[in-house]
Amino acid sequence: METDRSLARFAGQFVPLKIVTDGNREWGQWNRKFPVDGNGIPRLYVVRADGKQLYGAVGSLPGNQLPQMMAAALQQSGRSLSQQESDALEQAVSVAKQALGQKRFLAAASALSTINQIGSSSMGSFAKPALDAESLFTELQNELETTGQKAADAMKQGGETQTLITLVETHVAMLMFPASKAKANELIRDVKKNKSLSDQLSQVEQLVKARATAVATEPRINKRAPALYGSILRKFPGSEIEAIAREELTAIEPDSKFLKSMPTTPKSVEQTVFRKWSAKSGKFSTKAKYLQHRDGKVQLQKRDGEKIIVSVSILSAEDQKYLEKQK
Repeated sequence: METDRSLARFAGQFVPLKIVTDGNREWGQWNRKFPVDGNGIPRLYVVRADGKQLYGAVGSLPGNQLPQMMAAALQQSGRSLSQQESDALEQAVSVAKQALGQKRFLAAASALSTINQIGSSSMGSFAKPALDAESLFTELQNELETTGQKAADAMKQGGETQTLITLVETHVAMLMFPASKAKANELIRDVKKNKSLSDQLSQVEQLVKARATAVATEPRINKRAPALYGSILRKFPGSEIEAIAREELTAIEPDSKFLKSMPTTPKSVEQTVFRKWSAKSGKFSTKAKYLQHRDGKVQLQKRDGEKIIVSVSILSAEDQKYLEKQK
């Protein structure tokens, strides 16, 4: 390649490797992994970055056959990566891998979504950083689909607020990749159709938007997170979502002006929780939100929107203690 002008155009696109056959243990491994027809030397191989053998034969190629073979091999080798691209891929994979190990799906998705074309048929490269990114993307997608489907199924049975948060998080994480949009929308379809969940879903969506912004890799986006959390404190004072948002805002910006200007209302936070209510006899139980109580009766609201009235006297000691706090 250094002396033959017909091969000059391939300079920098192939990494020459000379293998000594006599007394070399690695030669036996190579020969088994990349078999060729015939015996003797020289042997010529072309191996792609992912380890796939593109060419292998005994003997040299005469005339124009060598450059023709090399040109054909390049068509199957995928695009090469610049050092800058390789470094960016390795950084994204490192951040995403750590986040995925901690089940922080939004952070993992945010890191991988910075990679152009990931999640499409291929990034067009067989270099190790590209293959590592594609492999991690597949792992993340499997995790998101499994987690999202479990949350969607649980919501059909009247899941808790945290279940809805998990569902919306997986939905938003999947939407970061165009190829996953259809599956993401399918997971959340039933919840969006449930009118009794519309208010709760709206709150959760705003919380997840703030979370996604907080883990964004671009500073211009990331810096908007405190304002989004502050908006939740302002719009939903005393709600369960407000309590979560307040805790998360405190973690990322303890001195936030929003925390100082909007005091907590712990009592009303409790009142928004869907909790389990039970009768002393054990013959009655339901998950519902406290609305009000007077004249020995308590009014509750189920997740499907149905309102019920129950005599306080038949409720468990724990429930009656809870009601005392609401006075």
